[in-house]
Parts: sequence; C-alpha cells; structure tokens
Amino acid sequence: MPLPHICTILYFIFMLRLPAIYGGPVAKPGCPNMCGNLAISYPYGVGSNCSLDPSFTISCNTATEPPKAYLSIIDKQLIEINETYIRVKYPNLVSVCYESEGDSYNDSMSVNLTGTLCSLSMYTNRLTAIGCDDAVLQSNGTYNNGGCSAFCEEHINTQTGYCPFDPTSIGTGCCQAQIVGETGLVGAELIDLSRKVQRRKNDNWASATSPPVVRLDWIAGLENCNQAKLNPTSYACRDERSLCVDVANVSRGYRCSCVQGYESNPYLLGGCQSCSIARNGCQDQGGKLSIPFPFGIGPNCSLEPSFEVDCDTSANPPKAYLSIQKKEITRLNLSQDYPTLGYACYNLSRESLLRRKSKA
Repeated sequence: MPLPHICTILYFIFMLRLPAIYGGPVAKPGCPNMCGNLAISYPYGVGSNCSLDPSFTISCNTATEPPKAYLSIIDKQLIEINETYIRVKYPNLVSVCYESEGDSYNDSMSVNLTGTLCSLSMYTNRLTAIGCDDAVLQSNGTYNNGGCSAFCEEHINTQTGYCPFDPTSIGTGCCQAQIVGETGLVGAELIDLSRKVQRRKNDNWASATSPPVVRLDWIAGLENCNQAKLNPTSYACRDERSLCVDVANVSRGYRCSCVQGYESNPYLLGGCQSCSIARNGCQDQGGKLSIPFPFGIGPNCSLEPSFEVDCDTSANPPKAYLSIQKKEITRLNLSQDYPTLGYACYNLSRESLLRRKSKA
C-alpha cells in the first residue's frame, strides 16, 4: 500500500500589517504613479529612469488584469509601498516532497539583499517551517545563528500546520523562529530529522493563490545624515522643506521626512506640501517655524494665553516668540505627551560665555 504523500515547506511570513503612511502617490514627474491597483510614490518608480536607485525599480506587468507590480531586485509581486517599508508576496522558499519510505532531504536557500537599500524586517517577519519532524537552521552566510524544529504527534495525520504566534507555545507540525542579525543576507537549511513519511499532506500549507507576505524595510541611502549631506548629487532629501533622519536601531542608513506642518514626498523638489495645522483662519507659520494648534499666532488662535505666539516680521526671516516669556522659539515638538520648546537666548555676549566657561 503506498505511503501517504507529505510536503514540508519553509518560508518567511509577515506577521503584522500596518497602514500605509503616504497620503497619495507622488511619482517622479513624467512617470506613472499607478501600476494596476498599487499606488507608486518616488523613490520607487516603474523603470530605472523613474526610481532613485535600482533597489526601488518596479516592473509593471500589464498582461494581467489588473496589472501587477514586481520589485525588480527580487522579482516578487509588490503589494504596498510605505514610507519606511514595502510588502511583497513571497511564496515558499524551500518545498520538499517525497513519497517513499526512507527518502530524506537536506535542502537550503538564501535571500540575498546585500548591496541593496532593502532588508528583511527582523521584527515583523518570522522564519516558518511547516512539516513533521523537521528542523530549520538559520544562517548569516557564515554560521548558523538560529532556527526551530517542527514535530507531529504519533498517529496524527490531519490538523498539522498549527503554528501559534506565542513563541512559548508548541505547535503541531509547525515552528517559527525570529529573524536575527543583519538581514541583508538570510540563509535557511531544512533538515529531515526522522526520515518518516507517515502524515498526509495538508493542502492549505502552501496555497499558490495566497502566498505568504513579507515585509522589507528600506532606507534612502547607506550613510548617516552627516555623511549623506556631503554629496549633494546623491543626497535623497530633495525638497527644501525636507529633513534627514538617521534610521534608529540599525547600523546604517537614513530616510527623509517633511518638516512639521508639511507632508507628502520629501524625495522630490516641491514634494513637501503645506498641511493645515493651525486653528481655522489663523497663520500656521512664524518664519521657518510651523505653529500647530494648540499654539497660535495672536490671542484668538491659541488654546489659551500660555500657548500664544508673537511673530516678529521685522526680522528676516521672521521669528516666533512665546508671548508669556518673550523668548524666541527655535523648535516646537508636539510628538510627546507635552510640547517641547527650544529657546534661543542672547543676553550674554560670546566673550562673556567663554569667560564663564573658563571659570567653571
């Protein structure tokens, strides 16, 4: 009697879906801003002339209905572009099937994004193996640095593939391991532990119509902000109202953002557009400083007198002052539970400051 058929698959799966941040597609002038249902914002673009870097080049397959976008560096379908990450459909990386007793396998694969501006997100992806009595070893191309094992109970040939999100729970015929280390190159090796073929294939393990979705984080450049600004030709933050932001928690890279009070696309000249942040009918700029409500220029534009701002238009450019203290505001941050103000004080001359410092 022939033995039941079994497949073991290995793939990366994206565990968390976040909403897109771009308010609308803002492509490079003269380039398409849509491919089928996908909105395309620069630095991504259809074709090399429409993207900032080969890492962001998209091919649009118009033979399908609707057309589908593919990220050229890995030739995988692109389904979302966000200002810090993208999502791609990524079918199983290793799939091993066998039908006769004693067959074994030892298969491996790798995802190599080295040299690109994209990397596998280690916090939202998981290396996942679905099968029975199998192990997956993760490597960085030099040595193994993680992995997990998937086991099935004896005499159980259905309901395999249960993989709980809780890492402390044991699944049935499934295991997951966190992506660790630098994520430009991630290798995986699938190993048959028991060499037994005693469980039936679960057709839901690897659906060709619904492949796993993987998150790739992206950066605008490999340097930090101070280094990137030294080369105006390659510097990605193009709009005059854009800011360079060093990427936190990683060893490299920067991204661009519009200054407070502006939004849209900082990678294009004129890409940062003013958004309404002040009370209706009130001025939202004090020189180069954006003034968001509850602060406001004038007594009728703030929540209360403590937040009232004066704008000195005799200066060039105009300067904003907090009315209650008559101090110039150099920074106004509302991203915390309370506003953070930066003041500029000029009561002491430079020579007096130097004398005080020398006495300290």
